[in-house]
Amino acid sequence: MSEPGERMPETGLAVHHRIAESVEAARAEILDLSHRIHANPEPAYEEHQAAAWCAEILARHGFRVELPAGRLATAIRATLPGKRGGASPRIGILAEYDALPGLGHGCGHNTMAASAV
Repeated sequence: MSEPGERMPETGLAVHHRIAESVEAARAEILDLSHRIHANPEPAYEEHQAAAWCAEILARHGFRVELPAGRLATAIRATLPGKRGGASPRIGILAEYDALPGLGHGCGHNTMAASAV
């Protein structure tokens, strides 16, 4: 990560701008997902609606989605197809979307989930 005032290499700057533009283009969708999850709190292991909403958006954006994933009914695994053995980086993103019983999304998991998607 660059320090404040430090110039990023052009390639880094170009990637930064491309990411910022992508996030801005998806802003309404991200906020809508966050607000829907917040308005429909589901406790741990019961987040079926939140998982479905996240999976739907990921699939719409070209990801292969597994729901459920592993042995957890509300877990999602989403993979963006790429070239096998290609030079593209592989990353993992983890998010939670459960609410606290009786409190709702005081923990901010709705924003975590929307940001991850």
